[in-house]
Amino acid sequence: MAGQLKVLFLEKCGNLTRTPDFSGCLNLERLTFRSCFELREIDSSIGKLKCLIDLKIEHCSSLEHLLEEIGDLVKLQYFFVEDTKVNKLPDSIWKLKSLREVCFRGRWIQYSGNLWGLPSASGLLEKLEVLKISNCDLKDLPSTIGNLHSLRILDLSFTHISEIPKTIIMLTRLQRIKLLYCFEIRELPTLPTSLTHLFVSSSSLRVVPDLSNLTNLVELHLFKLGKVGDKPCTGGLWWIGRLSKLTFLSVGLEKVSIPWGTASLPLLKQLDMYQLGKQNFLPFSFSTQRLGLDNFNSAASLSPGLRDLTFLFLGDSRMQEFQLDGLQLPQLKELRVHSWALLKRLRLSRMRKLREVMVSWCPKLVEIQLSWVFESLEALSIDDCVSLERLVYETANELISCEGKLIFPSRVLNKLRALRLWSCDKILDIQVVGTSESWEKINLDCCCCLQSLGGLSNIKNLKSLDICNCNSLRVVEGVDELEFLGQLNVCYCRSLERLIDVSTTKLPSDCSICIDDCKKLRGVRNPFSGPVMNLGLPSDDISIRK
Repeated sequence: MAGQLKVLFLEKCGNLTRTPDFSGCLNLERLTFRSCFELREIDSSIGKLKCLIDLKIEHCSSLEHLLEEIGDLVKLQYFFVEDTKVNKLPDSIWKLKSLREVCFRGRWIQYSGNLWGLPSASGLLEKLEVLKISNCDLKDLPSTIGNLHSLRILDLSFTHISEIPKTIIMLTRLQRIKLLYCFEIRELPTLPTSLTHLFVSSSSLRVVPDLSNLTNLVELHLFKLGKVGDKPCTGGLWWIGRLSKLTFLSVGLEKVSIPWGTASLPLLKQLDMYQLGKQNFLPFSFSTQRLGLDNFNSAASLSPGLRDLTFLFLGDSRMQEFQLDGLQLPQLKELRVHSWALLKRLRLSRMRKLREVMVSWCPKLVEIQLSWVFESLEALSIDDCVSLERLVYETANELISCEGKLIFPSRVLNKLRALRLWSCDKILDIQVVGTSESWEKINLDCCCCLQSLGGLSNIKNLKSLDICNCNSLRVVEGVDELEFLGQLNVCYCRSLERLIDVSTTKLPSDCSICIDDCKKLRGVRNPFSGPVMNLGLPSDDISIRK
């Protein structure tokens, strides 16, 4: 039967150290080895597979070498090698004129120190459409790369490439170039006008490239890596207004501003700007929907021209207080505030359409104020805000707040579905006030001073409750009333004294429960029939359904 075999797919063969002898299956057309973690050797008979079209070797983390016999696969069109210890492609494959796609990706940032380059013969692959070589010690490209007239995609990310041959201008079908984290690239040559997507990031970039001829660009990422204060690039972005087809623009060039006065980017939907601390005002005249700003230092940057904005990311600001008004951004649905070292108060007012708020790595943040109507907020995530003490709700008639206590009034947050709190060290108590049918998920992690969680009985449709690493937590009230709870995880809460009353609980019998290392939680037995899982706790602590 092997003589008729055309497809052989071996996945997670844990004890396979060497491939079989392929001499008996010479009609193979597709051969794949995936997640064979002990595979160390490929049999030399692989070179006899003259009908093989597709060869994939993926996640075989013990494989260190590829045989030169692979160059005998005369019909091979697709060659993929990913996440192995192999650092270099065999030279023989570059004589395979049938190749259409070559994708070689080493292990994550695997640099062996043995630098290598593509041979001149690689320029003879006239049918090659995709060339992806990343995460390896590739150093040089030959000038013959200009002969790859069918090439559409070129990805050399995470390599030692320092120069792109000028002959690249000859590749009139090239659409995508990826040079991400190519730390040694200093300049770019003139690129073909056929490009629609360009990604470049380097710590050695000396000159802002002139991309004025790339009038077909749809997506552009251009970054000078390194620390703020490093020697900036020379030149400017005077040409940006000529790229009228741009829909995605991401720029990180210290002290290089964008001349918005000359720019007309009517199709731009997403804009990310980093290391542009001195550029405080953005006179947008286009319908940007997603905006990311780094070194954000002034609310004035958010001009009235952003009325179509739906996503906003603000990072690395030195401001101590910030207020965002929904009248400025009436369509905003998602807000992320990250790494504001000095921020003490965040005020959000009249955000009628805001659905998701994520605040992270703001170590001095004390207060988040939610004013007026929050009729659409569905998800609130607060991560690593170690000084946070309160949420303040300013309604028409009253101000609701309590120091050290997070109050969630359902009449204000009547559509909230998910809450995540991580490493909020000053929160002592969390209380849900009023009935809510929208909440589905609560995740509390590393809130080291949290002592009580109350009002869960008010959350009628809660489906998932995760509480981990809250070592001061003593009481969780209302778990018994959660009739639709599907998952309950409570781990490393060593002060927890009360959770479930087995005589009155309404938890569903198919609820998946995991409780681990809660040493003070005693007298609670599995309230359900069926198989149980013992989690290694003392016998008088708890046994629960898996």
